[in-house]
Amino acid sequence: TQTFSLQFSDTVGATDLISVSALVSASLTAVSSCELDYYRASNTLKLLTDSGGQPASGLTPGSGSQQNSQCILNAVASSVAPLCTGLVTASTLFSASVKIAAGLGTAVIRTVLPAPGPVPPATFAETVGAAKALSRAAKAINVTVVLATAPGTLGADLAGVKHLLKDVDSAWLRACPSALADDAALGVKDRYPAFVAAPDDDPRLVVALRSGAWVILDAPPDERPWDLVGNAIAALRKAEAERRLTAGT
Repeated sequence: TQTFSLQFSDTVGATDLISVSALVSASLTAVSSCELDYYRASNTLKLLTDSGGQPASGLTPGSGSQQNSQCILNAVASSVAPLCTGLVTASTLFSASVKIAAGLGTAVIRTVLPAPGPVPPATFAETVGAAKALSRAAKAINVTVVLATAPGTLGADLAGVKHLLKDVDSAWLRACPSALADDAALGVKDRYPAFVAAPDDDPRLVVALRSGAWVILDAPPDERPWDLVGNAIAALRKAEAERRLTAGT
């Protein structure tokens, strides 16, 4: 029996982590090994099978157990706790934006606002200051940063995101609404460089509403998303090809 204590970090805070993994093996493979995955959004632990696949179900820390031929996961004795939720600061936003943009040569970076915190007005004021610093960094590297809505944050809805952006007042920081949002709610004077879509959104409707715009696909955080996202991209490309054929362009 062995007890492990693991700590993971993210430049923009613990709530930015989707999943983390720990592998105990003689080689870098999950086959016939002990790989433990934790999914933050669903608070779920999973011990991969002997073939390296996902088990039929996951475990909540503090209850149950799973095993394969190599090891046993005792979830009863397991616990997970964030050391820091990652309040947005100028330094973390600057670091994240420069690292991603410089490494990938991207034109658009998407992020979300922090949680309101124990004193929402103070958090809002600090976030405005951090967002202004981020917009200056984005301008310096010619990147547009877009803010998506997220439950439990200062930008829980589009109105909340717009409220903060009004105080920041920067062309390099824009809102990122849902691709299926009603145009009447978006405002005729606002410019949106990118929209967010889910893999299960109707691709024809997304293309009909947002053809010619950047569309950022969001995959469920508690799944391995690559096949899901790949299929969604293929469906969007097919829908766009059909739209052009119908339009004769």
